[in-house]
Amino acid sequence: MFRTFHIASDFSKFNEDVQILKEILNKNHFPKILIDKCIKIFLNRRYTQRINEVGVAKKELFLVLPYLGKSSVALRSQLQSYIHKNISFCKVKVIFKSPIRLNSFFHFKDKIPPCLRSNVVYKFTCGSCNATYYGETCRHLKVRAGEHSGISPLTGKRTNSKISTAVKDHMLICDYKVDFEDFEVLTLCNNAFFLKIKESLLISRDQPVLNRNESSLPLYLFD
Repeated sequence: MFRTFHIASDFSKFNEDVQILKEILNKNHFPKILIDKCIKIFLNRRYTQRINEVGVAKKELFLVLPYLGKSSVALRSQLQSYIHKNISFCKVKVIFKSPIRLNSFFHFKDKIPPCLRSNVVYKFTCGSCNATYYGETCRHLKVRAGEHSGISPLTGKRTNSKISTAVKDHMLICDYKVDFEDFEVLTLCNNAFFLKIKESLLISRDQPVLNRNESSLPLYLFD
């Protein structure tokens, strides 16, 4: 039909070709009802005036769902069908996300060594008497540990610093040589104020022996 329609020079010629086509189809035992139906559908598509509706573009909605196989695909179809019927001004796009990511198998970045971590609350444990001390620092833990032990974090040699700390004083009393392995990171924080709060809460909870003050910040309870 399509070829006949475009080759015919006018509608009368097209009508003649259609009659010839109908005779050929009848001889090949095609049902007359089917032939007439196909001709009617073709002519309606060609001559029915189409009204182009100009409206507001549909709002796109994005949904991220875990991919669980066929059930996820079925759920996507149901969602799209429901939104198409009930919220006609929206168009939903479902994006599947695998629960297993590549970074769950290995890390892309190297882990920062504990000695190079900053903004931490740390714990010192004496290797001789197991006395503990909690502190906080915004610098690298290695730098703060060097102040406690009196050893330069750059050269590894003894320093002439006269800074007094609870750990350094305990080292003299207990006759123990402080090592970096005696320090561990308890928690991290990006804010110096909240770092002190975390330290105060941990000191209040665990009551480490070497902490001179009760906490970095006074803790109050309000009714």
